[in-house]
Amino acid sequence: MLGTAVRAAQVMAAKAGGSRALRHSAVVVASQFATQAIRFGSNVVLAALLSPAIFGVLALVTAVRTGVELLTDIGITQSIVVSDEGDEREFVETAWGLQAVRGVGLAAIGALASFPIAWLYGQDQLGPLLLVGSLGSIISGLARPGPALLQRDRRMDRLLVQRLTVAVSGALISISFAAAMPTAMSMILANVLALCAAAAISYAVLPLPGYRPRILPEYRRKIVSFGKWIFLSSLIYYFATNFDRLYLPAYIPLTVFGVYGIVRSLADVVVQTVVQVNQLVVLPAVAKSKSVLHDQRVRLGKMRFFGLAIIDAGLGMLIASSDVIVVIVFDQRYALGAVILPLLLAGSWFAIHASVSEFILLGLGKARPMVGGHSARFLGTILGLPLAFSAWGLLAAIAVIAFADLPRYLWLTWQAARERVSFARQDPVLFMTMAVGALGARQLLVAAGLADGFVSSVQQAGLTTLVGMG
Repeated sequence: MLGTAVRAAQVMAAKAGGSRALRHSAVVVASQFATQAIRFGSNVVLAALLSPAIFGVLALVTAVRTGVELLTDIGITQSIVVSDEGDEREFVETAWGLQAVRGVGLAAIGALASFPIAWLYGQDQLGPLLLVGSLGSIISGLARPGPALLQRDRRMDRLLVQRLTVAVSGALISISFAAAMPTAMSMILANVLALCAAAAISYAVLPLPGYRPRILPEYRRKIVSFGKWIFLSSLIYYFATNFDRLYLPAYIPLTVFGVYGIVRSLADVVVQTVVQVNQLVVLPAVAKSKSVLHDQRVRLGKMRFFGLAIIDAGLGMLIASSDVIVVIVFDQRYALGAVILPLLLAGSWFAIHASVSEFILLGLGKARPMVGGHSARFLGTILGLPLAFSAWGLLAAIAVIAFADLPRYLWLTWQAARERVSFARQDPVLFMTMAVGALGARQLLVAAGLADGFVSSVQQAGLTTLVGMG
């Protein structure tokens, strides 16, 4: 009887958690749209102030620094969110201590690798940029782990205020530096200052009085044990998602790479919005109710279908209007993006759906499937991108990049099915939702005179340019 009562209480808690998850999803989506709108507006202003070549250099610097960051990613934030001991002071202090040590190590690695990487790419300007940028790792390591605790406790109001504040401060700093000195170095300095602001904000959002970074062996072992799969997944994830940014600058002009870089950052907005919802809502919700999750499978499936249907319909309309957005927002220097953006957005369907499965599995404590998913993406990219580029040119290479998440999606769908949390039967309908949304919206744009054809003249010119570039 007691066991039945406990089980019933768990189910009721899970139902309440589902309603809470829906409310949090709405708040997170609204906040994420606001954050991405800030970043989008910042990119538009920066595109007017900076040349595509500078964007190309900055995209390469970002790709290299991201790689260095992920070399020692042991899932510190995820450990605080998922672990049963994640709210204990000693656990949090150990996580903070590991984060601080990691930051110093990353700065040292970044500094040592700066000039060899510049030599490898034949870009002398990269050395000083990477050297100065490596200081950001130390600053990030000193930030308080308060946001991770807010995420764990699903205190979304304070967490999202923190994220919006960081986005606004970063945008203002970047635009101010670009206006005063439109160079690559000024943007690196702006990034370091923005990281200082983000670290300062982390102290304000959840002060944690009396907490100090230290490393206790017991908790260190637990964090590292959980994080070993996060580390391996992050390492593979980096090469899977940044191989294009490392490969293309060696074969195409930095001006073209700069256009590709800023357009890809726009396409990533959609995926990152979903990833943030999954990280801030799905992950802690599943982790809190994993003991009764399978009893709530039907409810979980309905929530998944409803949320993804809205996202996929919006994605379709965005694909249809992407070339119009590029032409309106950016000047003629970025016109090539009118071809690249819709391709990247179409492929993001697989990234979005893979992300949902990934965070459900992670909430269940299954970090290993992430490694297989990112490995599948990496193998497809590292084999397909050079082959497509050498055989058919840049357009084919971008198509490979756009649909690189297809193998990852298939792997994670299979892994979710093994854990009985897969809803793959919904996906054909959801894919058609995106396709119908794209076709319908395009017809409306053409009928309204906002687009000069199903494939616009700007896109036709861009297609000719991309096909001949290889």
